[in-house]
Amino acid sequence: MTTAPGRTRSRRFTKAGRLLVVAVTVAALAACSGGSPLPELPGRTAAVTLSDSTDPVVVSGTSPADVTTGLSAALFQSSPAAVLADPSADLATLDDLGLPVLLVSGGGTPPPSPAGSPTATPGAETATPGDETAAGAPEVESEAVVAELDRLGADAVLALGPAATAVAEQAGVEVVADAAGLPEFERAEAQPETAVLTADPQVSGLDEATTAAARATSSAAGATHVHTRSGDPRESRESVDAVAAAKPTRAIGVGDRLGSPQELTARLAAAATGTHLPGGGQLHAPGKQYIALYGHPGTPVLGVLGEQGLDAAVDRAKEQAAAYEELSDKTVVPMFEIITTVALGDPSPNGNYTNEVSPDFLRPWVERAGEEGIYVVLDLQPGRADLVDQAKIYESLLELPHVGLAIDPEWKLKPDQRPLQQIGQVEAEEVNRVGEWLSELTRDNGLPQKLFVLHQFQLRMLKDRDQIRTDHDELQTLIHVDGQGPQGDKQETWRVMKQNAPANVVWGWKNFHDEDSPMLTPQQTIDQVDPTPVMISYQ
Repeated sequence: MTTAPGRTRSRRFTKAGRLLVVAVTVAALAACSGGSPLPELPGRTAAVTLSDSTDPVVVSGTSPADVTTGLSAALFQSSPAAVLADPSADLATLDDLGLPVLLVSGGGTPPPSPAGSPTATPGAETATPGDETAAGAPEVESEAVVAELDRLGADAVLALGPAATAVAEQAGVEVVADAAGLPEFERAEAQPETAVLTADPQVSGLDEATTAAARATSSAAGATHVHTRSGDPRESRESVDAVAAAKPTRAIGVGDRLGSPQELTARLAAAATGTHLPGGGQLHAPGKQYIALYGHPGTPVLGVLGEQGLDAAVDRAKEQAAAYEELSDKTVVPMFEIITTVALGDPSPNGNYTNEVSPDFLRPWVERAGEEGIYVVLDLQPGRADLVDQAKIYESLLELPHVGLAIDPEWKLKPDQRPLQQIGQVEAEEVNRVGEWLSELTRDNGLPQKLFVLHQFQLRMLKDRDQIRTDHDELQTLIHVDGQGPQGDKQETWRVMKQNAPANVVWGWKNFHDEDSPMLTPQQTIDQVDPTPVMISYQ
């Protein structure tokens, strides 16, 4: 028996070898005892043991072997047996087997020759002496799999496919063709506190076979397996409920496009709360479309939200959203966009030209909206105030899971400016400070993702928007295009605003009842505004 490269211990006996040793030992003991009968030796059942690590992990690699061995190493400490499979093998029956599943990677280099063995002569028709792979067997990449079998301490392998069989034989382990041939072993106790996150192939970059192997290995460990389109456990109502039921504390992401270990941990913590946004799940895009009433309670001149009392506003928001339900392939959610700090033409008591409405005044509207499945965005018209300072006034409302934040640069003034005399602007530095504060608030409170709305109808309003951070995992940044007037002008504004936009943003559109000529119907809004807005508001 030869030793594979990199082994630090001798190869274990094959099954036949172990039986021979037992037979010889029994005979010797019988001879020493004068031939008296011996009790039967008790059978030994090897145990599968799981890793006790609590560290989050992202498992990635360039091949199925890399990924599946990486996941095995993250979940298992040892296993007396394993499943070794070709990528084309049927893995559907392996979920309940209780053993890690490793895929071989075909099409690469042949299995390495054992350490110390001669190198094959180029063009030779026979296998290299000492190489246990049969001549003509599929060429595969075996190093990662052989190393993982050794780390696990596996003596036997259920081999599914010719490439798997070739690698198992090269590794020097017992090979069986079906699960009934595996030696008895004790399964590990389930570990639901570990969550294994997988995604659709177009997101994870992994093929379906590797994803299926990851599912089977997760099941073998009794881990909480969560599969979503994006790999984010916050994505859907079902994924949030699954995480909330298990309350896992360790995240393992399979695929290098699912986020960092820190991001996965934060997402898991938010999902574990079981809190849903209106419409379900904890993410805003791409699954939802928001239809908003814009304005300030009790002030009709500022928008349609203030044209009626709270009860009637709830009904109106739902009716407006219902008009889009048959037109959208997304979950349609009603919204209030509440002007929270109102720009003033005259100096306010603090000289900031803005009326910072008390949170207590807004709370009945905000809390009722949450009860009715209506999302809320608090809109800041800052005047000369610092936006972070203004946002902090409403921290108690922003700590609610269904409340996001909007910045309206039109009403941001420099120290010598007054409202209505110019269109204001906000620097990226100030927007980024707001985003950092809001993302930290969301993360620290385990909240669903928040909608972070930036209003813009002129480029100068966010003149350095290419420097605005849009990568906060706790926020979905949305640029809301507020142009008004003839539809041709609005479409041109829409086109210009989309040019050279930051990454990771989604879009909003506003319909004006009085200022548009004409205002688009819901059907026209869906048909004529491209891309279809995530947020459509009415003023």
